[in-house]
Amino acid sequence: MHDQTAVRTEGIAERFRMHPPVKAEVDDGYRGLANEFPHQVGAPPRKPKDIDNAPLTQGYGWRELRRRQSSRRICVEHANAELRQ
Repeated sequence: MHDQTAVRTEGIAERFRMHPPVKAEVDDGYRGLANEFPHQVGAPPRKPKDIDNAPLTQGYGWRELRRRQSSRRICVEHANAELRQ
């Protein structure tokens, strides 16, 4: 099932509305949820449009932000993978 379909059919968005202190780290598939609840849902930063012609610091900064967000999520991703095996 697609991530956004799960958000709508399983009531995930409604849970965020009912419980404002709840926070989550998500992947790019949940970008819409992160846009709808910016203070509760953290998604990876978007890639700069012209990263090839951008200053090196901008590209490095973007990669570092993605790495940090990924590092916070990896333990949960591994737990999910173990359940599927």
